[in-house]
Amino acid sequence: GITLAAGAFITEYAVFILSALVACLIALFFARKSIFKWWESFQLKVPVLSDMVLAFSISNFCRTFGSLLKMKAGVVEAFVLSKEVVENKFIRSRLAEAGKTISAGNNIGTALENTGVFPESFIAVMKAAEEKGDIEKVLLDMADFHQQKAVAISQKIPGILDIYFILFFGVIIGFSIIAVFSTLMSLYGRL
Repeated sequence: GITLAAGAFITEYAVFILSALVACLIALFFARKSIFKWWESFQLKVPVLSDMVLAFSISNFCRTFGSLLKMKAGVVEAFVLSKEVVENKFIRSRLAEAGKTISAGNNIGTALENTGVFPESFIAVMKAAEEKGDIEKVLLDMADFHQQKAVAISQKIPGILDIYFILFFGVIIGFSIIAVFSTLMSLYGRL
């Protein structure tokens, strides 16, 4: 059956399989920076994960930015320092671009909108806060709101993962049962 054929294949081509695995590991080692860069942007495309990563990023950024502005730091300097607390490098690179447009004279809301990362509701609140002149307080309020949102999402993830693990292991067990029965049937057919 399938199991016997797979065992024979692995036995016959073990050297080639081992060489291919070593080559793949070496390739992964040299491509790790691009892989991490891909992973950082991929996180923002996975439905539940993207919401959590974005909420944590917004929370950290807003809390730092608001605190620095409250301590009378300059807007550009506070923005540049605040982007460094964002762990996702993809979002951080977008914030770096926004920082350049702010230092060129654009307002914060428009600069954040041009990143293409932040939700429209966040952008609208930031623009309104800028017009009102109450940006420090709004940034700190947004930090609290998004931190609560991120914590709520992170508490839902284990339940979602349970479903996927059950499906994954169900498929593995199903294929194992099929492999065992196909081997038994082929042995029974030889008798």
